Amino acid sequence: MTVQASPITWKDQVVVNGNYFVFATNPSQRFYIEGIAFPVAPDENPKDMRGWIAILQQLRKASPVINTIRIYQIYPRHDYSEFLQAAADMGF
Repeated sequence: MTVQASPITWKDQVVVNGNYFVFATNPSQRFYIEGIAFPVAPDENPKDMRGWIAILQQLRKASPVINTIRIYQIYPRHDYSEFLQAAADMGF
């Protein structure tokens, strides 16, 4: 059986139900992750989200099935709302 990544929009909420990720609005529908690790900030200024958003755009163009990204390095005092909104708008 081949399982494909679940499409997701910024309106969707994914929750844990037993051993599975599911959509909060439809707990019988599993959410399948197709993810990628996100690179370290592309420049010395982690506040400048343009580089990060450009990478998101490249990822979306290269693989429309990716629905999840993992970020290894963030700075707790910085505002990432622009990046997170862009990610949500692109279906991550």
